[in-house]
Amino acid sequence: MKSIKHIVLLKIKEEINEERVKRCLEAIDGLKDKIEGIISIDYGKDSSPENKNQGYQYAFTVYLEDVVSRDNYISHPEHQRVVSEHITPIVSDVIVLDYEAG
Repeated sequence: MKSIKHIVLLKIKEEINEERVKRCLEAIDGLKDKIEGIISIDYGKDSSPENKNQGYQYAFTVYLEDVVSRDNYISHPEHQRVVSEHITPIVSDVIVLDYEAG
């Protein structure tokens, strides 16, 4: 089976400060120690000089072993907790894209 890359782009609400974003990203990063099938997680702030981010300032990628691991990750209670407690309150929009690594 091929590994999966789960890419998420975050459009942060204007009133949210950097410290709150940092706590959110740390909570996301902590999922790698709590959910089986996660190979790694990386994240960061947009640094592209192209100005094509359409307002999405942050991104993170979850590298997963396979489709089964991705499906488990999405429905896992710890993932759902991080989404509801850390992501949803600070974003005005999110884009999610998954693909099989080739």
